[in-house]
Amino acid sequence: MGDTRRRLLFIEPQEPPTPRAVLDSVTRKMCAAFRQAPKSAYAYGGVHVCRCRAISSCVDYLLPDGTITNSLCVHYVAHHRSSVPDDQLRTIEVFAWGEADPDENELAGPETIASATSRMFARSLPDDALRSWREWGLDADALCSLLGSYDTRERKDAEDLFALLREMKADLRPFSSALSRTQLDCKTWGADALRLPHWNRGAWLKPMIELLRASDAEGRIPRHVAWRFCHLRGPDVEIPTVLWQLQESADVSLKAAASLAISQLTITDS
Repeated sequence: MGDTRRRLLFIEPQEPPTPRAVLDSVTRKMCAAFRQAPKSAYAYGGVHVCRCRAISSCVDYLLPDGTITNSLCVHYVAHHRSSVPDDQLRTIEVFAWGEADPDENELAGPETIASATSRMFARSLPDDALRSWREWGLDADALCSLLGSYDTRERKDAEDLFALLREMKADLRPFSSALSRTQLDCKTWGADALRLPHWNRGAWLKPMIELLRASDAEGRIPRHVAWRFCHLRGPDVEIPTVLWQLQESADVSLKAAASLAISQLTITDS
């Protein structure tokens, strides 16, 4: 049998968080109750991420009366109040376990999440790589902001670009050389390829294919480059003829890499 105990604030807010936290008796009562709640003896295999990027822990919490809640309970009542069902608000209103002012971690407000995202972004890209991307036209602050966008397409575009930049950090110099060989000026290319919110995935194809070829010419296995073509997949991206031609290459390594790149561009998201 499943756990029949009452569950509180297991919700999926569909609206952006309010910039300012609602710091009333409901929030303070929820905070006080949460601080008195021990962690569950079990843990989940992952964490829950709110649409605003606030991240829960991997365990539940047991309120003094046995009600089960989660580590985002204070966040929800403080920044997603309109998404909390009325009956759950009434439940919190009659809590008898005191009141407490929540701290920044318990509130997990937009500014806190934005700061955490910026730190994560900075950790993911070395200073020299980030400096180069900025020089070529990347608005890093805008990208960090878009990673938390409630617009589905904007957020997906930002996540794909961030993943691509992160994976390209070890190949930035060869990629710069590939741009030069294809007679693309870095800043002119970047104005299109790094444009936000909707960067041009197709603009990456020519230099990425050149990088694919260069990796093979230098005796390196080009499959690591081919895998990155998945981030270029999109409804408006067409597979260049040259990739089909490379798929017929006599070079086994390059042929396999071209086939992989094509599959990464055409595979359907499940």
